[in-house]
Amino acid sequence: MKTPAKVNLLTVSVFVSLLSAEIVLRVFAPQRRNTLVDTIPMYESDSSKIPEGTLFVPKPNVPLHQAKSELEDFRYTTQTNNLGLIQQKDYNGENGLLGYVLGDSFAEGVLANIDENYFASLQKYLPACTLLNLSVTAYGTYNEYYRLKSINDLLCSRYKKKASFVILHVYLGNDISDNARYKSKAVHIRKERLTNWLAAHLHTYRFYRKFIQKWGRSDRGPYGVPANSEFHDANAVLKKYLVATPLTPTKNALDLIIDYCQKHQIGLYAVLIPTQEMASKTLRRKYSALYGADARFDDAESFFRHALQERGVVTLSLTEYFLSQKNSERLYHTYDSHWTAEGQQIAARYIAEKMAPLLHKYP
Repeated sequence: MKTPAKVNLLTVSVFVSLLSAEIVLRVFAPQRRNTLVDTIPMYESDSSKIPEGTLFVPKPNVPLHQAKSELEDFRYTTQTNNLGLIQQKDYNGENGLLGYVLGDSFAEGVLANIDENYFASLQKYLPACTLLNLSVTAYGTYNEYYRLKSINDLLCSRYKKKASFVILHVYLGNDISDNARYKSKAVHIRKERLTNWLAAHLHTYRFYRKFIQKWGRSDRGPYGVPANSEFHDANAVLKKYLVATPLTPTKNALDLIIDYCQKHQIGLYAVLIPTQEMASKTLRRKYSALYGADARFDDAESFFRHALQERGVVTLSLTEYFLSQKNSERLYHTYDSHWTAEGQQIAARYIAEKMAPLLHKYP
């Protein structure tokens, strides 16, 4: 058989195999779409509408819809309001005490229904004020600074209003590495790439992605590093994730937010969010035994708590509170680094209890 004929036969065989696999999966084992694919329509693709430094922004008035988790067996609802904020209630310059909730996916309340996620619960527990959710998935602290500027400018120009306070959330995991990699004036737009199209339309591709994502993720080390990954050696893990990732870029980004709030006379409060490894008694014991004195779970928290308090920022931490919970192992998802719905409720209740007396000073 000539070479072109062999190539044609091989091509047809591969196509028929993939088509057969697609049909079998669709009929007998439909594969769920992942969260990213389902939320793509929420984000602005027109670069002219994306403020500098904000990475990407949600579109306004995206109706209530379901998103699905690929790594965990559940679905949740999400939407945006008239300002492009991920929350249910619109804002039109109403009178009353106004506050911003600023952070990444944790503060946004991802992976829980929008009417009962972290932000919605925080609003429920702080009824004396109106909260606006400036948080966006995947944002680092630099992105959050630009997000704060853009939304505050919008409210000042449209409604002659600004917030009295900001509750800033600092995740002690990938926020640190995101800030270390941040490049000023860089704007990245979340687009429908080929991989997103494949995940949206092909069950075989979803099956492949699920297999790849779950493989090797059942046993994570400090800062979310898989213990059975290529960084299996303790010294390599510590060097790459606990020592080599500098904390100074995050401190510099925090200083930008502090300076902005002081300039505009906006009160600032910080919440330090632990990784699952920091907040789990079981994982602390496990990785302390594995890494000994080098398993420095609390170094980053101590550094940022000191840096924030030195600038006069009231700083709240969830680490000790989570560790004190009898159900601490259920506060984070198994294959996902985010809080469960229960974890979001517990976090919101604790932060609200700490924030409520601090808000009495605002008229």
